[in-house]
Amino acid sequence: MHHWQENISIIQHRWPILATHLRNTVALSLEVLFSKSGHPIPHLNHRSLHSMYDPIKEAQKSLLHVKESCVILGIGGGYLLTEALQKNLSFICVIEPSLAFLRAICEVFPLQHLLADPRMHLIVSEVTTNIFHELEHHYQPIIHGDLALIAPRIIMDSYPSFYQSFKEQWQQWCQNLAQELSTIQFFGQRWTKNIIVNIASITETEPPKQLSPKKEIWIAGAGPSLETIQKAYASHPHKNIMIIASDASLLPLYSYGLSPDIIVSIDAQIFVATHFLDTPERELPPIVADLSIHPSVTRHRETLFFAGSHPLSQLTPLPHLPTSSGNVGTIAYLLALHLQATTIRHFGLDFAYINAKPYASPSYLYQSFTAESHRLHPLSQQVTSLTFRGAPLTYDATTHTYQSSLLAFYHDQFNHVVHRGYPSYRWESRNFNGLQFLQQYLDAITHLPSIEASQWSLLSQKEQQLYFSLLPSMLHPQYSHTKFKENLEKNTLFVQNIIHQHLN
Repeated sequence: MHHWQENISIIQHRWPILATHLRNTVALSLEVLFSKSGHPIPHLNHRSLHSMYDPIKEAQKSLLHVKESCVILGIGGGYLLTEALQKNLSFICVIEPSLAFLRAICEVFPLQHLLADPRMHLIVSEVTTNIFHELEHHYQPIIHGDLALIAPRIIMDSYPSFYQSFKEQWQQWCQNLAQELSTIQFFGQRWTKNIIVNIASITETEPPKQLSPKKEIWIAGAGPSLETIQKAYASHPHKNIMIIASDASLLPLYSYGLSPDIIVSIDAQIFVATHFLDTPERELPPIVADLSIHPSVTRHRETLFFAGSHPLSQLTPLPHLPTSSGNVGTIAYLLALHLQATTIRHFGLDFAYINAKPYASPSYLYQSFTAESHRLHPLSQQVTSLTFRGAPLTYDATTHTYQSSLLAFYHDQFNHVVHRGYPSYRWESRNFNGLQFLQQYLDAITHLPSIEASQWSLLSQKEQQLYFSLLPSMLHPQYSHTKFKENLEKNTLFVQNIIHQHLN
């Protein structure tokens, strides 16, 4: 155990909870033999974890295709980790499924110089969902670049059920990550511009309107099932209900004779303003809007901003609602929880096309289609074209619904919030001096150090937080991770110029 104290002291400093678990764990009985090259090789179930000829050359060969960052399954004797750190990678994550094995390795092998490197992250768990939750927290694709997976054969064979579960979730996680990056690439600069414009519009002149708690809240989405809300409302015994409406559901609700109490809007694109056409402007309730909402929606309207998932938004003192689900219905449900609702019903949150119909009637799309329709291009043809555009749909014969992979993702995110028992707190609207905030933010990002991606771990927590607020607008179609420093400097200048437009 002559290396235990040195190793556990580093683990205690970086991962205190893991250190506690390790101290309470009985070490695996470990057999160590020497390779032809004289390196100590740990054995698991009488099988060597590395080459018995030369583990260094084996590790170098395994890492040949790794250019920017990697995940290594199993810490082994630390040879893969050693070579990865020497490649000047920006992110290295070691996933070790066995706490008892890690305890044994820490007793025998001198790993303190590896464990102390800030680029290296250690996750110890047999539960793959926990692993990916931690991995999402540490790995930032815009900073760390392409992530390669190094899975030694001995790990696959020694932990077959773990590896099978990990491989399946890895594939799904990579797909979700690609979809997320595609969204960031499309919206990144729009989000940043909108957030800065909206922050500049916030003043402290008047205290913000506070939203009153309500026991029963109905959520209105724009799906076809919204058409049942009128009958449900008519049959309600006392009608003491708060209606939280998505922006797209406004026109149908008013046509049914129902007035919402709150509107929720999160879309950064200008066409979101079309949802407010043909609505009684003077009767519109407060809009609870993400800071990234297009400014045309909130201009001259009573607006209660909140900070969504964008890191720039989260630097403000505004109340927070996570917008990573990408769906306004999920945000409305979270708001209902924060308003202390004990009964929540939802209409129009179908996350599918019921009988191939995409939206409840009427909607601005149907009005537009009707205006453009003629004998050779009828309304039904336009609706069908809208429904079946793009990605293939999955048909459910029992419910007569069509669902795309994106709608399925939205549905999963919504169900996750509903069944998770999301912790609620009393909603408190806040105002602050937006121009003063932008001036302070401008000063802070102006004095950030210029870095390469591999130097990210050397930044302070405050510096990382400020850089995080800049990253989404950096991911444009011409972005290249090989020119990270150059792209970061250009993007910082881009954000500074937008802020200057509102401060001057």
